[in-house]
This record gives sequence, C-alpha cells and structure tokens, in this order.
Amino acid sequence: MIQEYLFINDTHREEIEKYAPDKVVREIHDIDNSTCWIVTYSLPKENEDCAKVLSQINNYVVDNFKPTVLTNESSAYYNRKLYPHINEFERKLRKLLYLKSAIYHGEKKIDNIRDLEAKDLGVIFELLFTDAEFVKAVRTKVNEKTWQFTKKEIIASIQKITEDTVWNNLLGAESVTSLSENFLAVKDYRNDVMHAHNIDTETFREAKKLFTSINEQLDAEIGLIIKKAEEAPEETTDSAFNEALNTALAAQNASNLLKHARDSIIEFSSVRPDGMRELLRQLQEYYALPVDYAQLQTAMKPILGQHRINAKNRIMQWVPNKNCG
Repeated sequence: MIQEYLFINDTHREEIEKYAPDKVVREIHDIDNSTCWIVTYSLPKENEDCAKVLSQINNYVVDNFKPTVLTNESSAYYNRKLYPHINEFERKLRKLLYLKSAIYHGEKKIDNIRDLEAKDLGVIFELLFTDAEFVKAVRTKVNEKTWQFTKKEIIASIQKITEDTVWNNLLGAESVTSLSENFLAVKDYRNDVMHAHNIDTETFREAKKLFTSINEQLDAEIGLIIKKAEEAPEETTDSAFNEALNTALAAQNASNLLKHARDSIIEFSSVRPDGMRELLRQLQEYYALPVDYAQLQTAMKPILGQHRINAKNRIMQWVPNKNCG
C-alpha cells in the first residue's frame, strides 16, 4: 500500500527528508531535467491498520506541504471497503419502497414501482427528503425582506415554516431514523465513494457506522411491512399510500421537465423554434401528465424576455392541444 506525492520545487524538500515515520518505507525520486520530484510512503500489507497509518501520513503531508497527490491507496482501500455497505443500502432502500407500494392497494402501484425503478438515487432522495413547498416558502420569505436582515432573523423566520417531506408523510418520521435524520451525510459519503474522492480514517469509520445502522434499520422496516401484509392484511387495503406517492412522483416529473424546458429555451427560441413543440410534447405525452401551461409560461417568461418574445403568444402558438392543462 502506497502514498505518492509530487512536488514541483525544493521548497519543502528539507522538511520531507526529515519526516520519516516509523516502520514506513519512504523513497524520494528526482525527475531528470526537471525541478519536480516525487516522494512515496509505503507499507507491505493491505489492511485497515496499514490504511490508518498511511491516512495519517497523508493528512500530515497534505496539510503541511500542499503537494499534488498522485496515489492515495489508503483512501482507495477505504472506498473499496465502503462500497458494499453503500450498495447494500441502495438496494434495501429500493426494496422498502417497492414492497410498500406493492403490498398496499391502489391502481397506481405498478406505475409507482416502474417510475421509482427508472430514477437514480439522487432523484429518489430529492423526492423523499425535500419539500418543494417548503423551499418555495423559504425563498419567498427571504425575498420579502426589505432591509439588511440578520442570520438570527432568517433562522427564526424559517423555523416558523412547516416542512412536510414525502418520507415523513408516507413512511413516518420514526421510520429508519438513521437515514431520515442523516440523509445529507449519506448523500455526501456515497458521492465520495462513487466518485473516488479522497477520504481519511475518521470519515471511513463514521460512514461505515452510519451505513451499518441504516441497513439494520432498513431490514427491520422491511420485516414490519411483510409482517403486516401476512398478519394484518386489512391494514393494507387503503390506497392512500400509492395515491400520495403517485402524486409526489408526478409533481417531481413535471418539475424536472419544467426545469429542462426553462434551461433549454434560450437555445430553442433563438436557434430552433420548433424545439418548444418537442418540449411540450414530452410534458404532455411522454409522462402522460396534464400540462400547466400557465406555470410553464411563468417559468420561462424571464428568459424569453431576453429575446423580446411574448411568452404567452409563443407558447400558445405551439401548444399541441390548447384545451389540455
């Protein structure tokens, strides 16, 4: 297991030559015809003890000398060790959502499961743990301030706004609390591992502990869902869960397409006017959703205004079916 660092000059050469941790092999290599040189620190085995030692070395070297990190095998080790826990978590979270939707009654259960299957974890997290109405209310509250507000004032205003997430509504605030109370940390840890970001020993241990707890709680919640279906099937006849989930999925799909339309309108309005027709077709047909053209107009009007185009006339001109929405 090895740590490897690139230095472009001799500014820290003397300090590096003096830094020789016990039981670690340190080697310095000069690059011919260059001011650059490389230092490596290595241990013969690949295990958690060696990873811990090399991670400490990495923290010291990076914090004190700011080299370019060429190889960080302690972090790579931690990434590999965390991946199975994260993979297990993603699969169990999907299993929980699929099972609950399938076991509870409702005409939308099949559509819900298929829609969830098509989404990546980031989109599912946004669906479960963010409240669009809360975000909208916070932005409105901040924009309403007419003077140089204080941090304390903003926090007090936000605390008065109700946040109502899909997770709390459909699964309950007490369900899998290790996830619901730490979903931002879960997202960050997952991104670090999936994108090969460098992580140290402390981060590894915190992430492993959190995912272990979440996976245990997911197992327990899945067991409760199956137990209810087997022992109290009368409690699963209500279609409210699937209706509410379907409404949330539809709202998210429409919102994402509106964002896509807004982001694309500059190109389409100035280069391909017929592009608007395609965006509206996606909204109306691909997701089979009623299109709120007033909302679409409002979302795109500021951008269309840059091109001196009347938003209402431009949109309504290309609406495939003006009676819908």
